[in-house]
Amino acid sequence: MEKIMLNIILKNKKNINKYDILYILFIISISVFLFLFKIIFTDTKGNRAEVRYSGKEIMTLDLNKNQVIIMKKKDYPLLLGTLIIEVKNKKVAVIKESSPYHYCSLVGFTDDSTRPIICQPNKVTITVKNSGKNSIDSDIDVEVR
Repeated sequence: MEKIMLNIILKNKKNINKYDILYILFIISISVFLFLFKIIFTDTKGNRAEVRYSGKEIMTLDLNKNQVIIMKKKDYPLLLGTLIIEVKNKKVAVIKESSPYHYCSLVGFTDDSTRPIICQPNKVTITVKNSGKNSIDSDIDVEVR
């Protein structure tokens, strides 16, 4: 791979010296190192799910306990219809919802803290969280308007 890049760089050489090539290889090496470090030493699996409705946390679900939560339009007026959340096999999913494209149902089951379930027209977000030592929770607050 490095030989191919060097050949490409050298063929298109205009004002490139050996320090430029070393700098490019250094940047690539650092990027690969950081990527591998993240994969090996961080845990993105969660053990709880935080459900937010219109930007406010309404419940926290334990992913170790299989359960079904039904959110009804009469209790949550911004919903387009009934929304059903299921926790099964330490994963969470929206299994039924009323929206034009059913995007949050299409996400499927997830236990990954970097992959939130966002039900845009229903104003509901589900974020998997982990309280572990090497966990990486997404620190991005998603606000659905």
